[in-house]
Amino acid sequence: MNILDVAIFKLSYKQLNNLCALNKSIILAISLSNFANPFK
Repeated sequence: MNILDVAIFKLSYKQLNNLCALNKSIILAISLSNFANPFK
């Protein structure tokens, strides 16, 4: 593994973590809105 591979791997890993956090917050927001308004 050269230094470029390491840099790309770290960048993609960071983006993956950001995506996971975004998905979790979206799921949390949807479940909270469903909980707040169950009789839609």
